[in-house]
Amino acid sequence: MYFRYFWYSHIQHNVLMSNLLERHQHIIELIKKEGSIKVTDLCNDLNVSSVTIRKDLQFLEDRKLLFRTHGGATLTNPYIADRHVDEKVTLQAVEKQK
Repeated sequence: MYFRYFWYSHIQHNVLMSNLLERHQHIIELIKKEGSIKVTDLCNDLNVSSVTIRKDLQFLEDRKLLFRTHGGATLTNPYIADRHVDEKVTLQAVEKQK
């Protein structure tokens, strides 16, 4: 009886881990493709709850793979105060020429 339970729980754990791994890979691939993602879009894509997606995003952020934002995630840190000079040149270029 114990062996059967252990075998079943072991199989179930492996399935959950592969689903978790697949979800994380999907999130990373999507964010690399799109640049940013929303929790609601991921919920619909992966058919999981928003709580699950938020936990996944937290896990990936802890490993420095993305930055969480309000309602989603992005590859670039949205909270940096200083931008690179090349990026500043393109911002409000018309006003700077006056």
